[in-house]
Amino acid sequence: MARDGRCDVSRRGEAVAEVERGAAAARRTLLLYGAGYCASSSLLLVTNKATLQAFPFPATMSVVQYAASALAVRVLASAGLVDAEPLRWARVRECWTITLVFCAAIFANMLTLQRTSVETVVVFRCAVPLATAVGDALFLGMALPSARSWAALLTIAAGSLVYVESAPMLDGGTLSVSCAYVLILAFEMVYVKGMMRAVQMSTFSRVLYNNSLSCAFGIALACLAGEPGRLARARTDELSVSALADTAGLLALSCCFGLTISFFGFGFRALVTSTTFTVVGLMCKVASVSASMLLLRSGAGARELLGLALCLAGGACYQQAAERPPAAAAAVTAGQIGGGGMRALEPPCVELGAAEGEPLLERARRGARRGTGAGAGTDADDDGPGDARADRERALEPASQKRRGSLTASLTGAAAAAPPVLPRERRQVVD
Repeated sequence: MARDGRCDVSRRGEAVAEVERGAAAARRTLLLYGAGYCASSSLLLVTNKATLQAFPFPATMSVVQYAASALAVRVLASAGLVDAEPLRWARVRECWTITLVFCAAIFANMLTLQRTSVETVVVFRCAVPLATAVGDALFLGMALPSARSWAALLTIAAGSLVYVESAPMLDGGTLSVSCAYVLILAFEMVYVKGMMRAVQMSTFSRVLYNNSLSCAFGIALACLAGEPGRLARARTDELSVSALADTAGLLALSCCFGLTISFFGFGFRALVTSTTFTVVGLMCKVASVSASMLLLRSGAGARELLGLALCLAGGACYQQAAERPPAAAAAVTAGQIGGGGMRALEPPCVELGAAEGEPLLERARRGARRGTGAGAGTDADDDGPGDARADRERALEPASQKRRGSLTASLTGAAAAAPPVLPRERRQVVD
């Protein structure tokens, strides 16, 4: 009996250690995707603006970026370096609406960048988190943001208004295009997040399908915009060889950042809510714009800098909303979170935010202890000291922690399935 008790304690410790390793792997994955997305998001916006100045064909440029990303993933998958599903018609039927909305948002972004400055595009995007917060609550089962988060989102919007009042050259056409871009982007953030929950794929598979299908939609948009004719009439003979080389270099650089933001964007989007995803990307762009204003001495006034500072302050104060109770249990195990090889870069199919991730280890340890209480006596139905202690813990546990237990319940499945462990006082008597 004493040997069985020691074995049970060892198994319970191994189960809790496995949960801790899985939680640490999940944090590393979240940090990796977040950092990669932040870097790609900041650099791609500036690169696209510079490329559009030398190559003023936004839809055609998007098609080149889509094709480059799809080709890169296909080559890596053929070499066995990444896990990407081959293109199949059944999957295409599941993914084509995601791609259509994604292409519309990208084209609107390119069109807005062509008509205005990077700073103005960033400021208009500050209104998107307000719409996605409501969309998360209405369609994705998330709670409305807390008072602190609402104040943060309103601060971001206020900062954008302060900047817009001082921004020059906002005619009616530019304002209409910018407003349409905000609406399309808000819809895209919420819709794609919902479809990613419904259609389960690896991150590289999403990159391959999304960019492959985007090529077809991008070609259609380019034809509707009349870009093939304008591109054919372009007098490249008037350009020097160095200018053509610079344009090709900028286009190649934008393709590289397009691939990285596709991968890190899909991975990070799978881990957080659409509002958090929007706020993080927005803060990266605001920070890059602020740095360029200060370092390049662009002549920005105090009012513009104040608006950008308000946006950054609001983003720093934002906290991700939790799921509405009762939350759907996430089917994730510690083994799925801590996979090896290239699959270790695949995000777990669960959202880890401040509301869910913070009490993870404490809840895991308590869950392991609680799962062993019923077997403390000589029979499974005997109410021993373990049962009474577990009942007292459940009675004293705050309701907010009970609502947040679904994530830990899935992670501690292995611990809960471990054989019963004798309480400390009962083991001493047996020994």
